[in-house]
Parts: sequence; structure tokens; C-alpha cells
Amino acid sequence: MEHYMLFVRFICVVTATVVLGFTRSRAEITPIVDLAPDQLIGPWEAMVQHQGTVGSSIYQILFLSPNEAWLAQAASDSHFSVVQFIGRLASENLTNGQIKLEFTAVQGRSESDYVSIQIEGIASGSANQKIIEGKIVKKTKDGRVTSDPVLFAKTLWTRSIVESSVAAEKAIRDARQQNQSDGK
Repeated sequence: MEHYMLFVRFICVVTATVVLGFTRSRAEITPIVDLAPDQLIGPWEAMVQHQGTVGSSIYQILFLSPNEAWLAQAASDSHFSVVQFIGRLASENLTNGQIKLEFTAVQGRSESDYVSIQIEGIASGSANQKIIEGKIVKKTKDGRVTSDPVLFAKTLWTRSIVESSVAAEKAIRDARQQNQSDGK
């Protein structure tokens, strides 16, 4: 199981790196440094991971300032999307690259029974990419706590995955049709 979790983490890091444009035609070395509070401002996204699998849900954070932010968890199936949690930043601590954020649920806006979600980890980045890597801790009304790994990137990167998925599906369909018409 430990090897599987390392593999899942590796895939998530590679996916974020590719999606965020680390692959360039010429090599560049950019230093990775701890983030400062003002570098949090803007949108961040992560795929939901639970027990080693990646689901069809995302987390999105929007920082309006270093101490004003919103967090949403949204899930999707083939028919509709639903917001499972919406929360407002209740506390924030970013020191020497270590970050701890706590979001409390906005009453009447969440479909889940979560009362708060915490994000703890390392906030670092380069000139081109910023990430928060660590764990996400969800607390429910009845006191249950769940914790899963999380990797946020400072961009709305999951949108490009949808476009890539549709393009891949079309390419396979077209190749199969061409193969069938060629009699193979």
C-alpha cells in the first residue's frame, strides 16, 4: 500500500508539473523557495484524493488577500455538478514555508456535514509555479475526522484536464473508426 501511495503522489506531482508548463523546449533552472503571504493571492486548485484514489471532485481556493479566502469542494458526474462544501478562511498561518489554513463552513451553502476543513503542509514555488502540498483534514458535525493527501497548484489547472480528456476520447473514437473502415 505504501508503494501505491508513493506512486499516486508521484503521478499527481507529474500531472501538476506537466499541466502547469514545466515542460519547455529549452531547459531552465528556477529556484524553489518558500512562499510569502502575498504570493497566496489568486486561485488554487487540487483534485480530491481519498484512500489512494483520485476522484471526480476538486477543491478550489480563492485568496482575495493573504487573510481573506474561500474554499469550495465540488463533485461532478456525467449529468450535473454539486458543491459539497463552501467555507470561509477562519485562520491562516504561513511561516518558513509551512502553511496551515482552516476554513469554516458557510451555513446553508454546503451539501456535506463538514463543519471545517484544514489544509496543512508546505507552500513553495518558483517563478512559474506555486504549490501547497500536504494533507487536508475534514471535521464533521458529529466529530468524525478524515485526512487525505492534497496537492494544490496556483492556477485553475483542472479545466485543461477536461479538454484533454475530451480530445483523447475523440482521438480514440476516430482511430477506431478509421481502423474499422480500413478492414483491420
